[in-house]
Amino acid sequence: ELYDDAGGFRQAVTQPIGTGQQFARYLSDPSLFGSAADQAQRWVRGFVTVPDTYGFWLANDGSTLNYLDGLPLGNVRDAQSSFVLAMAPGPGGFVQAILTNPYQQQAQVNLQLVGGGSVKAAIPFTLAGRARVVVNLAQVFPAVTADDYLYVQADRPILGCEVYGDGQKLAALAGQAVPGAATLYCPHVASGNLGVNYETRLTLVNPTDQDTAVVMRLYSDGGILESTTPVIGVPARSKRTDNVAPLFGAFDAFTGSVAVEGLGPGAVTGAVT
Repeated sequence: ELYDDAGGFRQAVTQPIGTGQQFARYLSDPSLFGSAADQAQRWVRGFVTVPDTYGFWLANDGSTLNYLDGLPLGNVRDAQSSFVLAMAPGPGGFVQAILTNPYQQQAQVNLQLVGGGSVKAAIPFTLAGRARVVVNLAQVFPAVTADDYLYVQADRPILGCEVYGDGQKLAALAGQAVPGAATLYCPHVASGNLGVNYETRLTLVNPTDQDTAVVMRLYSDGGILESTTPVIGVPARSKRTDNVAPLFGAFDAFTGSVAVEGLGPGAVTGAVT
């Protein structure tokens, strides 16, 4: 089903997919929605008729294909009433927050720009049933910095993600649940010259009203503990971003995983780019 950003139903199509097959198309492909989907103010809701059917979306620049990233297709059960969008634009970059209401009933949403221990700005608005809003952070919050993050609250569960980057690269990040787990895991990090020069940045956000602290551990691909950080503080309503290599004192090329152990009383969520 194709919808416009105001929540209006535009078109529906049924597409069979054989067992074990993959179906990959632009939404504007004639086998799907054609020209009706060939504009930015559209989103799609899909249904599957058999279990164990999965999908994802990808975005690219449409010409040179210099970048390609996306996320798993959101399930209505993934909708949340509060979540964190960790990325904010740095110099020369952009961040767009995309909020979708998958339900027929309208949602009251409060979008907060947070950083440095306080709420710096807030915008309440109504998101109509089956509607979507795309928020350019630099336009809506002119004072935003890369050290800020978004905290989203709604009176009914909604879906949220971010698309961010610059003219040469793009990445997507789903909304992060308000933290509850004591330990977070990053299954893969890479740094140094591995045929291509890699750099991994770890972002931690403490959206609670209590200061917290973490200890982070770097493991090799074989599960060997390679390095442990000292206790690192993450103040209430704040964010920190670290380059993984100097964080762990590792300057040779490496791949591995990271565990972030929260020490309380607050808690963290985060992302890896």
